[in-house]
Amino acid sequence: MIFKITTANNSTTNNLSSDLFFTAPTWENEDLAAENIAKICRERAGEIYGTMHSVADRLDFELSMMEKTETAFYFLVLKEISDFSKEKGYPTLASGSLAGSLISFLLGITNTNPLPAHYRCDSDCYRCLQKGDGCRYGIDMPDNYCATCGKLMIKDGFDLSAITAWSSFANPQAPDFSLRIAPSIRPLLQKRLEEKLGYADSDLTMYRHIELSDSTVCEDIGKLAAITGKTPVNQQYNNETYILILKELASENEDLSDELESITACDFNTLVKIYGYVIGSFKGVKTLKNLDEPDFFVLRDDLTEKLAYYGIPIDLANKIAKTGIYSGEKNLLNNKIIEIMDNYNVPASIKEYFDKVGGLWSISSCISRLQLMCTLAWYKIKFPNEFASL
Repeated sequence: MIFKITTANNSTTNNLSSDLFFTAPTWENEDLAAENIAKICRERAGEIYGTMHSVADRLDFELSMMEKTETAFYFLVLKEISDFSKEKGYPTLASGSLAGSLISFLLGITNTNPLPAHYRCDSDCYRCLQKGDGCRYGIDMPDNYCATCGKLMIKDGFDLSAITAWSSFANPQAPDFSLRIAPSIRPLLQKRLEEKLGYADSDLTMYRHIELSDSTVCEDIGKLAAITGKTPVNQQYNNETYILILKELASENEDLSDELESITACDFNTLVKIYGYVIGSFKGVKTLKNLDEPDFFVLRDDLTEKLAYYGIPIDLANKIAKTGIYSGEKNLLNNKIIEIMDNYNVPASIKEYFDKVGGLWSISSCISRLQLMCTLAWYKIKFPNEFASL
């Protein structure tokens, strides 16, 4: 839909080109932005999944969360930024809860599909979608071929709850509108946004809740794609890719160096757990042996799920996992958390866990970061000379 907008200086302007996707609505026409988002997402979901009710239900729910938080404007701006970056040959990195949203995936803002693990065919026989075989992430499933056309199917889905993106079902919060971009496109992006949206400052910070930061990884991947003319197919990485990442993590983390170096086989699920542990905040010397403990958590979402298992309402469980361990008034807040867990008969082992942790990362953040790291590792393995030339 092409429509007029009122810009920051209250003047009315038209889009400068008929092929521009949208212009930025002001707050008084947020409804128009929401209509645009719903139309694009439903069309894209239909292209991929046909009329699957589970997908439609998840999308309808997220669209209602978007309307409640009045954030359609931001999704449109981020789509424009992401589309422009891809046109220039560079990926973007969606951070935090933004990466766990189905809306973000359907708009192309992130490659992280929050639906459960599944196979799908990207040809005209897309409706031959199949559920995964028990793997947590689709990327870990064995290769499978479409029964209709015989093509290798895409392995997709990271099984992320909608609460990952919206923080609460009863009182949703806007996702973290944080996007990392290749530094070289920043000045070009400013010009593009000025043309399409009517205004943009040099730091691209005037869109209030949107935070854009530079990423050398995005820059390097774009350059390598241009140099080699190749990109990894459907992000179907393998053990070699994961082991390279673990070795790089080992060189940066003295506590875990020997353990990480000793790993010879790894899947993406394990890689996410290890990465969440590496970048998380925990007391004492880190050891991978902690990952074998049933009540030791390195991902915020897993802690939320465990607390909810004992009957704590999911909104409250998520709040505890997300904010409780970050408080400056840790002792006072932990006492309140312990009181809540006592009320729901949560085992002592989980209560003791809160004395071991300082801060957890969300699963969506870890996955989105690792997807980009896997892409760069793929280039390092396949094109070492080209990588060395950067």
